[in-house]
Amino acid sequence: MQKHDFIYTANFCEENIWQLGQRLITLGYTSQTLRVLMLSNAERHIALYQQQQQPSPGQPIIWDYHVLLLATDTQLIYDFDSRLPFPVSAERYFQETLMSTTQANWWVWIRAIPLVKYLAHFTSDRSHMLTSTTPPNIWPDYPPIMASAAPVTLMAYLDFEQSLEGCDVFRADHYE
Repeated sequence: MQKHDFIYTANFCEENIWQLGQRLITLGYTSQTLRVLMLSNAERHIALYQQQQQPSPGQPIIWDYHVLLLATDTQLIYDFDSRLPFPVSAERYFQETLMSTTQANWWVWIRAIPLVKYLAHFTSDRSHMLTSTTPPNIWPDYPPIMASAAPVTLMAYLDFEQSLEGCDVFRADHYE
């Protein structure tokens, strides 16, 4: 399985992971073992290494958030935007991607969402992209994702103070 086998649009990691989750289920993956991981913090700036959009491979890129998929049974991470293999072991991913820091404003927080909940509830209105530098002509070529059940927006998932049923929130350096 290669990255190019899946739907991908640059700068839309939350939608890319939603599409990946849908596809993995159709390929026979057990949805109970798949978790969506949303990385961010209250400051909305996290430093991630090994990201393809950073022209200097040894330097971090600053994202406001990032979304990836974890297969808990195999401990494999799926990140379309990483220079690391697809998929890659969670241990290697976190060691090579996250910046170690004692500065609280740079800590990366993770919301772990069961894939079945994410597929049912995630709603993408793309409003956070309206003020970005992403021109609409490179937006996904499919309509925004609409929840089949009670909608949860990207901003709600990224509010780590908000409790969401079935989701865990923890600091990335406490990942196990």
